[in-house]
Amino acid sequence: MRFTQKKIEMEYLKFKNPNSEKEKDILLAAERVFGEKGYEGATTKELAEKASVTERTLFKYFPTKGDLYIRILSGIVYDFAFNLQMNELKKMLEKTDSKFADWFLYIMRNRIKMAKENRHKIRILISAVLSDKDFVKFFGAVWKEKLYSPAILAMLHFQNKGEIRADLDLHNFVRTSFGINLSYLIFRFVLVPESQMDDESEYKKILEMISFGILNHQKT
Repeated sequence: MRFTQKKIEMEYLKFKNPNSEKEKDILLAAERVFGEKGYEGATTKELAEKASVTERTLFKYFPTKGDLYIRILSGIVYDFAFNLQMNELKKMLEKTDSKFADWFLYIMRNRIKMAKENRHKIRILISAVLSDKDFVKFFGAVWKEKLYSPAILAMLHFQNKGEIRADLDLHNFVRTSFGINLSYLIFRFVLVPESQMDDESEYKKILEMISFGILNHQKT
């Protein structure tokens, strides 16, 4: 499939304004099927059955499986991956008395909560990131604009408050922290989806490693 920002933006407008309740039902059903089976594993027959429509009706709204997949992905990208994350990031930064540890844990808790409530969306998004280079190129550009830049400003805020080292490379840290978050989401919701992990304990340990490192600096 060919992903471009213009294409995804156009599909997102259609995603937000379905032509009928039947189209809306198809979108909701397809999200679950793609989340459970992946793009390759989902069949148009199964997609139609899940939406309680015939394949002929499905093709009336979406001529190909790829058209339906891109429409679903556009909603996940903008509503789930970016808009909600930006709102939460802004909300926390507006609390001028917030500390870095509180900010970090708030972001982690929010992402885990969203992921638990939207497991199918997470699986679709991660699958697209891992399997399609055109989508990665598009996603990376939008991510840099909507999440990376605000995160740099957040870190600068804590650096100016003296909470984090003045010599810390903020760009390196933000890239690393996003990588940690993504890796945790992949492990938690793709590799071991049925795990009974204690998320609160896990991301407090991540914060501890970030704050204090892993090397023993005691003198021998």
